[in-house]
Amino acid sequence: MKREMDIKFLDEKDSYEDKSKGNHKIIYLVFTVIIVIGICFLCIEPNQHDSIAADVPSSSNLPSVSQNLAEQQSSQRENTVLSSAASSSVVSSQKAETFQQSNDWKLLLVNSKLKIPDNLNPQIVRYDNVQMDKRILPYFLQMKAAAAKDGITLWLSGGYRSMEEQQKLFERTVQGYIKKGLSQSDAEKEARKVVAEPGYSEHNTGLALDFNGSRSDFVSTDAYAWLQKHAAEYGFVLRYPKEKKSITGIEFQPWFYRYVGAENAKKMNAENQCLEEFLNAPQAQ
Repeated sequence: MKREMDIKFLDEKDSYEDKSKGNHKIIYLVFTVIIVIGICFLCIEPNQHDSIAADVPSSSNLPSVSQNLAEQQSSQRENTVLSSAASSSVVSSQKAETFQQSNDWKLLLVNSKLKIPDNLNPQIVRYDNVQMDKRILPYFLQMKAAAAKDGITLWLSGGYRSMEEQQKLFERTVQGYIKKGLSQSDAEKEARKVVAEPGYSEHNTGLALDFNGSRSDFVSTDAYAWLQKHAAEYGFVLRYPKEKKSITGIEFQPWFYRYVGAENAKKMNAENQCLEEFLNAPQAQ
């Protein structure tokens, strides 16, 4: 009996030891796997940290990065402005090519984009040493007489110019800017803001008139105020308003009036339009 119990005990002991050894093997295997994974992680992780660190600017580089970003943004804005200006110029050029002059002689349009038609033959007459298209003379005389009744004196300081006269005036203006220190190209650019080149000037049409000395201070006179109020009644409009410079391409000239006919002049004033806008024509800029 005792022997049987001893044998049973020994068998149970051997079975326990076998199980224990099996468990130890499993634990060892799991531990080994954990160690291997840890070693791999330690080998890979520093590289990842290095890669991340390389992408993140250090504090010493932050001003340079910020400056570069600002420069890039400024460059992008400049490119956008230039692209917009170039696009506007292309559209304006395309519009000039397709623009059709009105059949109404009173609405002939001339600016830096639109040259006088080759077949234009103004009917020039002379009045008080100034030339103009004879078709506008009666309306000027009526306007002058009406102004005189209101105590306003209107006299002519400019009218029709031939191509040769316009060329001389343009060259004289260019030379004036060159004497101020501008280069030839810059002088021509500035000159175009105040004097059109031959063939692109309203004065070549015979439909434009300059009043009372062609002076910038004319804007502060009673004569200017009277014209602004009554000129449209006789078919004349201020050709180059101050607020329309970006459209006409010409600096504000308070003395410069253009005949367009009374009906058209009144509509333009009512809508606050310059001639380019009224005719849906290409801008001169």
